[in-house]
Amino acid sequence: MPKIKIKITIVCAVVIVFMVTVRVYYAITVPLDSDPIANRQMRTESMLLLCGSAAVQWISEHGRAPTTSEGLAVLPLQNFPLLDGWKQQIVYRARGVTAPLEFHIYSIGPNGVDEGGGGDDISFEKSQLSNLK
Repeated sequence: MPKIKIKITIVCAVVIVFMVTVRVYYAITVPLDSDPIANRQMRTESMLLLCGSAAVQWISEHGRAPTTSEGLAVLPLQNFPLLDGWKQQIVYRARGVTAPLEFHIYSIGPNGVDEGGGGDDISFEKSQLSNLK
C-alpha cells in the first residue's frame, strides 16, 4: 500500500507541475483576450485535473471515493476556487455502493445546464492521469 501512495503522490505532483507549466506557457504565448473560449476551456480542464488528482489521492488514503454528500469539500483544495472557466461550481458525484472507488467530476460547460456530464459538459476521466506519465 505505501508504494501506491507514493506513486499517486508523484502523479499528483506531476499534474500540478504540468498545470502550472501550461498556464505559464499559455500566459506568455497567447493574450488572454485573444481566445476567451479556449481560455475558459483550459481553465476548466486544469481545475478538473486538479480535483480529479486530489480525489485519486484521497481514495488511496481512505480506501473509497468521497460520497456525493462529502463531495470536493473533503479534498485538500481549500486554497483553490472550485469553479470552472464560466464561474460555475465543479460538480462531483460518487458512483455509489457498487463502485466505491469510482467518481465523476465535471463542469456543466458553456451552456450552464447540468447534463450529468453529457452534452457540452466537460468531464474528468482518471485515464487522464495515466496519460501524463
